[in-house]
Amino acid sequence: MAPESKSGYAQAPGTSTVVVPEKKDKHNKIRKVGAWILGFFAGVFAGGLSALVFSVLFKVLMFLIRGIRNDSGLTIFSPLIKKAEHLAFLENEDGLESLELIGQGGCGKVYKAVLPGSDGKIIAIKKITQPPRDAAELTEEDSKAMNKKMRQIKSEIKIVGQIRHRNLLPLLAHMPRPDCHYLVYEYMKNGSLQDTLQQVREGTRELDWSARHRIA
Repeated sequence: MAPESKSGYAQAPGTSTVVVPEKKDKHNKIRKVGAWILGFFAGVFAGGLSALVFSVLFKVLMFLIRGIRNDSGLTIFSPLIKKAEHLAFLENEDGLESLELIGQGGCGKVYKAVLPGSDGKIIAIKKITQPPRDAAELTEEDSKAMNKKMRQIKSEIKIVGQIRHRNLLPLLAHMPRPDCHYLVYEYMKNGSLQDTLQQVREGTRELDWSARHRIA
């Protein structure tokens, strides 16, 4: 006996019901594939953007920690100096001859200059003279002691370049030369805290307790 269909009529022997897929299923599959592709590209874009942001932050962090160093040995600690070429004049032997001498002490001389490439920004350049290592009049022990002192100076320069404090003069750049070191600072019209403390030690200036508290 032939099976009956849902409509009540008997189906012909040897025949079967053919189910035709609905168009809705195709649309669902297409939407799923489209969503997967969109999600894939969105993930790639987000990952690339995150990598770019991380790279920029890492470079900024390294800039703040170690500064920017070029082939001449110049290390820049501040964005105020936009290009290393702006301090290229320090590589010349007569680079400071035309500058105004504004201070002199046991550690060296301080010069006043206009930062090239800026809108008249005034900087102070401190020259720390390094004695020649092969000076005939120096003993071997003196040479070792001086070399150790210069290594300490270099280490302190790196530390000072990383410190940012309202009462400390920020170090903008450092350039080592065979016979000296150049330290570039912001020019302080009224002098630095170090100058003030030196005047207090010499007795030429007094600081009340209120001023001492603000400094501390």
